[in-house]
Amino acid sequence: MAGATGDLIDKVAQKMIEDQRIRFDYAKELVEKLSKGEPI
Repeated sequence: MAGATGDLIDKVAQKMIEDQRIRFDYAKELVEKLSKGEPI
């Protein structure tokens, strides 16, 4: 995903696996939240 660092991608991937929601739109939502400093 453009603009996402390795650590950010790891956090997003871990959250998607925990939630069993492996979808691009969910990943995008999580990246946006983390980029704003919001907890996921």
